Amino acid sequence: MDYFYNNGIKQIHFGFFIPEGDGLVNSINIFPEFEETSDFLIESAKWYLEKRDIDKDLWVNPFESMVSAISNDEPLDDIVCPIVTGSLDINWDGNSSTCLEAGGSITPDWDGNVFEESISDVTFSEKFLDKVFKARKPQNICKTCDEYRVCKSGCGVLFNFYDPNIDTECPGFKKFIKFVRSMVEAGLKPRYTSYLGKSC
Repeated sequence: MDYFYNNGIKQIHFGFFIPEGDGLVNSINIFPEFEETSDFLIESAKWYLEKRDIDKDLWVNPFESMVSAISNDEPLDDIVCPIVTGSLDINWDGNSSTCLEAGGSITPDWDGNVFEESISDVTFSEKFLDKVFKARKPQNICKTCDEYRVCKSGCGVLFNFYDPNIDTECPGFKKFIKFVRSMVEAGLKPRYTSYLGKSC
């Protein structure tokens, strides 16, 4: 974080490791435990909070987005699986998929091509809508979770690697959500009052 900041990078968004392609082949060596990811997100948030009120140009997500989501009691499309809000990942050649995972796949299952069809045709296709429906369906284990409203089951791809009998954290990174909630309950306010992601 210090390295990025000291080199002028102030707009930072951390994603989650999605094993696909070489990542899937080498997942035993490079796949972080879910609790490790939560711990990293919490530590990066603490680093951010030390500078947040000093440097107005500094933004670190998903922490800032999570503050907004919890404050407004509304899941945001850069916290929950982007498929839930109907995202479309478009490859350089026009091939498209609901999930970013396809971009790292050796043999991706594309939902259509926006150059050969159109964005509208792809996003209203039966194949695309079926994947959106499946992503919106909550995981059974999540249905009684008190953070489901914000998390929406997190990443469906990561759930394929989740074992509730072994893992000490879930793929929705509840420990991180609880940390942010504690900050909000202590009085932390989001930097913005309205989220623009859905309208951009």
